[in-house]
Amino acid sequence: MTKQFSDNTMGPKNVAIGEEVTYKITTKIPKGSSYKTIVWEDLMVEGLDFVENSLNVAYKEVETLNKDDHYTITQDKRGFMLKMNERGLVAIETAAKDRDVNITLTYKGVLNDSAIVDTEIPNKVKFHYGNRPRQDKNDEPDPVTPKEDGGQLKIKINKSWKDGNRDKSATFVVYEKETGTKIGEVTINAGQDSAEFISDKMKPNKQYIIVENDVNGYIPTYTQEVGADKGHILTVTNNPSDNPPPIVPEQPKVITHGKRFIKTDDKEVNAGDIKKLTGAEFVVKNGDGHYLALKSADTQAAALTKYTQAEQEYLAAVKANNGQADTKKSARDAAYEALNMQWQWVTEKNQAFTFISSTDGKFEVKGLKQGAYYLEEIKAPEGYALPSNTISFEVNRGSWIDNTPQASIEEHMQVKNKKITIPQTGGIGTVVFTVVGLSTMVFAFIAMKKRQAEEA
Repeated sequence: MTKQFSDNTMGPKNVAIGEEVTYKITTKIPKGSSYKTIVWEDLMVEGLDFVENSLNVAYKEVETLNKDDHYTITQDKRGFMLKMNERGLVAIETAAKDRDVNITLTYKGVLNDSAIVDTEIPNKVKFHYGNRPRQDKNDEPDPVTPKEDGGQLKIKINKSWKDGNRDKSATFVVYEKETGTKIGEVTINAGQDSAEFISDKMKPNKQYIIVENDVNGYIPTYTQEVGADKGHILTVTNNPSDNPPPIVPEQPKVITHGKRFIKTDDKEVNAGDIKKLTGAEFVVKNGDGHYLALKSADTQAAALTKYTQAEQEYLAAVKANNGQADTKKSARDAAYEALNMQWQWVTEKNQAFTFISSTDGKFEVKGLKQGAYYLEEIKAPEGYALPSNTISFEVNRGSWIDNTPQASIEEHMQVKNKKITIPQTGGIGTVVFTVVGLSTMVFAFIAMKKRQAEEA
């Protein structure tokens, strides 16, 4: 069994957030095999989403394999499970009587905004097979909803071992159902029967999926407790299995990159009185002159407007020092989280995503492919001049942490602005420019009269 990208490579493949990648699993069922269990299970790790309905099954030696007739698929953003039913197992066994049977699965994943930059992100598939039937109906976990208790949101996991053996520990991973985002992990140690999972990343009225990490020799089944005030409880039963351990082939990997910036005045990085500037706005261009924009921005217009407004209100509260900064920051963070931060390139600047320097002057561009890009400032901080040039920057493995001497601050690339020195209202500067302007007008009037007199 092998797993690769569709171009038969293993990576690490360089991708951007929002970019789809196609995986290919090739499985050989040896001649003469008679399996009672054939299951493919793919669980996307943090940073990857499964593209639902992208799974395709290809075969040559089997007469036919159709969804629902021969196999079932359970799928969500977290991944999929493809399970051959009795008709599918018979079809494969019949074809395998006189030859090897090759089955190829292809499907897509998409890099999401929880991807960690400069980190290789694998995608793991498990192939369960054997001569013992896998008859459990609850091998896919039901979602649970956390319960508020004492000001905290909690999920409870009950653990049961069908053979009565309690000398093993089990670790469970918690994912948000809607987004597939990993929230955290909890372990039930040997001899224990339950554990509570508490995390400030959970939200009320959201559903969460709990998945047990592999325990050798067992297959888990999941049962959500039924009844009032039990929607947060999941019971996981480990059933002994006589089948071989699942096959886990080498995992292809993807990787993405990014760059961090800090907006300052035009002083050198080591100046003691350097100022970090808030409220500068930027767009990003690639080498083709296209602008970085949110994918599906048309369907996110309301969410994007809400985020932009929340960001401006937060910056205004910081500047006013009116005691509302923390509240506005929470609203800004919630609005940002609500955005589906996946990228695409567009030709129109007015469709580009706007990056805004925060109270410490910092902002970041995360989830780009390796390459050369340009930062274009479209709004300068108050009291500073808008630069006419763009700033080039490179994105690659290691560019996220910038320690370039005399050009970086706190591992961020410095972006300078010059302060406007001409007074805007009042002051001697205005008087001087007014006098110069009036003198020029008088000179022009005299010259015009002189030319008219000469022509007469």
